[in-house]
Amino acid sequence: MIFMYKHFLITRFNIKIEGSGPERLSPFVMNEQWLMDRLAFFKKYCAPAIAAQVNRNFTWVIYFDQDTPQMVFDQISFLKEWDIPVEFFLVSDFNHMLNDIRQLFRRSEEPFIISSRLDNDDVLSDQYIRLVQDAFTPRSNTVINLNAGFVYYMDRQVLTRWRNKFTNQFSSIIESNTTDQSTTIYGFPHWKPPPSSMTIAILREAGWMEMVHSGNNRIRKILGIPVFSKQSLSTFPESIRTIDISSFSTLSYAIRWFPSVIGRRIKSAIRRVG
Repeated sequence: MIFMYKHFLITRFNIKIEGSGPERLSPFVMNEQWLMDRLAFFKKYCAPAIAAQVNRNFTWVIYFDQDTPQMVFDQISFLKEWDIPVEFFLVSDFNHMLNDIRQLFRRSEEPFIISSRLDNDDVLSDQYIRLVQDAFTPRSNTVINLNAGFVYYMDRQVLTRWRNKFTNQFSSIIESNTTDQSTTIYGFPHWKPPPSSMTIAILREAGWMEMVHSGNNRIRKILGIPVFSKQSLSTFPESIRTIDISSFSTLSYAIRWFPSVIGRRIKSAIRRVG
């Protein structure tokens, strides 16, 4: 039986890129310590979220650098025991990965491909795959953006929520499986969808959590709606439901955040009146 689409969730684990690359991550950053830290995040946060997906009609594809130490594969061998397809691929660089993804698409019989991206230190709600597939439409070059999600600032123990975060890194793209040159979800920066694409925005449920930590490739200031309670994290894995939230740090942020929100709303009201 041939279904309307094949859904690939794709993670770029430690792929070499030229210069700063499409996501501004220079190759020299990915040293041994970076790899060990990311492996820890992957095992504790990222992987359990995939195991918990309520919709299991997808394939998780993970790309590794061809020189990745065997130790990494030994530590994540448990993934092969899951009842979802998990595939590992070794490539030499980012362009090699893109070409390999396109070949993977061509081996599928379905008329459409959905490709979604997931960084190896981030987390998905157990509803993520369902939300993406519920938004499917048989129209090529359609981006699906889950606008709602969380950001957790690990060093400061501050959790914030986004209701409408455009062009975030948890996006997907629908493409017709009739071309040898698919864009793929890694074929464009997540903040800059292809010019000819249309976007479907999903607003109703939080589908993801971005983990901000000292190993990120750029300094991030705290943004978003401050969250004091973990009650809204019920669709995330246990490692997320038990995170520490600092009341002091969150309150300090909220004191700065609230006036800025009021200020933006006043300016918006003035523009509407004017």
